[in-house]
Amino acid sequence: MTDLYFNILTFKQPNEKLTLYFTDKEDTNLTRLYHTLVPDEVISHFGKQEHYYTSFQEKKAGFFPVTKAVEPIYEKKVDKHGEGYSSKVRNSAFSISILKRYYNNLIHNYFKTKGFLVKPNFISDTEVWLPSKKYDKTGKFKQYDRYCLRVQFQTVTKHFELLLTFQGTSKVYKQSVEEMQEEVSPSSFNWVIFNNALYKFEELSDEGRRAYDQVFPVWNLSIRNDKNESIEAPERGNKYFKFKNAIDNFYKEYLNKEEFKTIIPINSNSFIPVDGKRIGSVTPNSNQLLFGNTAVPLKVAGTE
Repeated sequence: MTDLYFNILTFKQPNEKLTLYFTDKEDTNLTRLYHTLVPDEVISHFGKQEHYYTSFQEKKAGFFPVTKAVEPIYEKKVDKHGEGYSSKVRNSAFSISILKRYYNNLIHNYFKTKGFLVKPNFISDTEVWLPSKKYDKTGKFKQYDRYCLRVQFQTVTKHFELLLTFQGTSKVYKQSVEEMQEEVSPSSFNWVIFNNALYKFEELSDEGRRAYDQVFPVWNLSIRNDKNESIEAPERGNKYFKFKNAIDNFYKEYLNKEEFKTIIPINSNSFIPVDGKRIGSVTPNSNQLLFGNTAVPLKVAGTE
C-alpha cells in the first residue's frame, strides 16, 4: 500500500517566554482579541471590555507590555476520591489562541518582506501567492498559485502544527481598474493588486484611489459577468497528484530553509505520516447522513 501523509508539519516554540503589547483602542492594523483570550493583566490594566488589541512584539507608545511563558505551568492536585491529577495553573502562559495568531503573524510578515503577495483568508490564515508556471492562452492575465499556511495545535500530533494546502490558481487582469471602469461596476471589484500587495478594493488607500491605472483586479465571477466573458472548461486530470506535487515543492523551496526555521522551527522530517490505524477510520458522527432533520446511519457495502 502507498504511504500516506498528512499535509502537516510540526514545530517547536522557539522561545520559552514572550513579551507582547496590548491596547484597549481599536485599530484595523492590529489583531483583535476577545476578552477571554487575553492575559488577566491586560484586563486589570485597561478595565473590562469585550475586545482588546495587540501589535504582538511591536512596541508602541501607550501599549501595555505583558511578559509570559508560552508553556503553562501544572500543579499536582487531589480529587475528592483521593486520586492525584495535574491541573493547569490559570494565567501562567499565553493562551493557545494568542500563540496561534502570533505565529501566523510571523509567517505573514516573513513572506511579505520577501516580496511575495500575501493576504489573510476568511479565517485569517496566511495565503501566499506565487507567480504560476501555468500558461495563460488568452494573454489577458497574470496567474498566481495560491498556498495557505495555517497554524494549529494538537490536531494530529501533540505539538504545534503547520498545515499547508494548495488553493489553486488565481488570475489577475493585466487591464487596470481605470481601463475597466466603463464596462465593470465598482461593486464587482473585490481583491486587487496595487504596489505589489493585495488589498480589498473597498479598503484601498487614498494613494491607490488616486492611481487606478496602477490597480489590477483579481478575476471573479462578477467581473466575468460584467465583461460577458466566456466560461472556461474545468481542468481534467488527477487533482491529488497536482496538489501533492505543489505542496511538496513549496515545502522544499520555502519552508525547509534555515531562514524560515528561525521563526518557525520545523522539527518534523517533512510531512507527518498517517498511522495505519487511522486509514479508513472516521468518527461515529461522520457515519451519519442528514435527511431533513433526521440523522440516518451510513451503511457501507459488505458490512452487514
